[in-house]
Amino acid sequence: MICATNRDLGQRVQEGKFREDRCTGRLKVVPIELPPLRERREDIRDLAQQFLARTAAEHGRAAQTLSEGALQLLDRYRWPATSASWRTSWRG
Repeated sequence: MICATNRDLGQRVQEGKFREDRCTGRLKVVPIELPPLRERREDIRDLAQQFLARTAAEHGRAAQTLSEGALQLLDRYRWPATSASWRTSWRG
């Protein structure tokens, strides 16, 4: 099982808002920090193409590619959230 959160669980434990024994006592915890998309701009084009291909497959359509203009628009956008929330909004 893989779980993810955008919360600092160590801080939440100290604040009494998360019980450490609920998770770490039973599971092997390996923290993986992934910077927000706005800090990984080099990933935007690949993620966009991947989301487009996945969405097309889910709807039984042929995979398409984004135009260079569309990719440039994505490059210029200030991404306020993570790639996971972007994937959710991608589906509209």
